[in-house]
Amino acid sequence: MRPFMFLIFSLFFLPLSWGQIETASDSSGAEKRMYIRRQVGPIEKRMDSLYQQRITQREINGIYIPRDLYDCFRVLDGAMEDDFKEYFMSLSDEEVDARTHGSLGLWMKHRWQLMEGSRLSDYFRKMGVPHPEYAVGIIIQTYHRKLHQRDLGVKELVQKFQKIWAKKQEEEAKALLGQ
Repeated sequence: MRPFMFLIFSLFFLPLSWGQIETASDSSGAEKRMYIRRQVGPIEKRMDSLYQQRITQREINGIYIPRDLYDCFRVLDGAMEDDFKEYFMSLSDEEVDARTHGSLGLWMKHRWQLMEGSRLSDYFRKMGVPHPEYAVGIIIQTYHRKLHQRDLGVKELVQKFQKIWAKKQEEEAKALLGQ
């Protein structure tokens, strides 16, 4: 099976909830949160080796992958047509992600291989961004702020998405436990 097809198969057809539900607690023994620890088998090891290879590549399938947020801005400056840039800038900070996530965000996610793994997805992973969709939101919101010459607020956005992710994971764990 070709690596790309293998990756698609394993992402969509293997159960995502395989693993153990564990709880983390502090020194007093009070439970803080639940999380799902995934089992690591041969499929996961193969996927990890493909991921490790992809995150070192400057280009994937002939397409340049930005190395960081500022490189994303440079690429977007060159790729965005003037009429779309005008529309993008006319949106408020609160609505820019919701209005462009399904168009510009989808383009970035697929082109820059944020779901499959790339040096850009690894950059966001190292920043603590818990999911590629949140990385897309951060790129969109910070690019909008950059165009308006405002503070990017990257740290605050990362923390916001970490809280959202933690809540979703807790809800998923409770659902699996039937709570």
